[in-house]
Amino acid sequence: MSGDPLNPSAWRISEPVAFPGIPDMMALPELANLGNQYLEPNVIEVAGKLRVMCAVKFRRQAVTSINTMLRAVDSPEKLGLEFGMYHAMPGGQLKFCIIRDEVSKMFWATANLPVDSLGVFDWWKGFKEKGGKLVAEQAPGGNDRRFLMLQYSMDGLNWFPAGCIAQVPKVTQFFMYARPVVDGGDLAIIA
Repeated sequence: MSGDPLNPSAWRISEPVAFPGIPDMMALPELANLGNQYLEPNVIEVAGKLRVMCAVKFRRQAVTSINTMLRAVDSPEKLGLEFGMYHAMPGGQLKFCIIRDEVSKMFWATANLPVDSLGVFDWWKGFKEKGGKLVAEQAPGGNDRRFLMLQYSMDGLNWFPAGCIAQVPKVTQFFMYARPVVDGGDLAIIA
């Protein structure tokens, strides 16, 4: 980056990238009426190229652990984004956070790992009995945020488990929007 980030003339914006859809075989037919989208991007640089990694909601999180990689296309005339691919990432259906550690040259990510993406077990039963409302009533399992995981990668696509940072027993307890920060030899995580 060569421009001053506080100077508005240093900024450029790309056009939105439309959601490309998913093959029917990637979701259960009974969930066909639920929507799809990607959101909550992380911008990373890999070998001099910008990638935008987005959480993916296939049928509202009924299909989990998949994210989207968008490629930045940069020329003097235009900054653009194009769909690259869907890729497996544990916790890729919810907000994850990717940072790069310059010392190890690795990417680190925090993500929530669901245990029952299709809602086979009614973890939410007590919550609903007390009048609680679910956003994704038909497929709430991918919204499980009880297990906050740490993972690492060399290329921002292929992730290896580093461990469970924190866990809680109830589905109504959770860790959201966890942000890792490198502080010298330490990795601090704020949730």
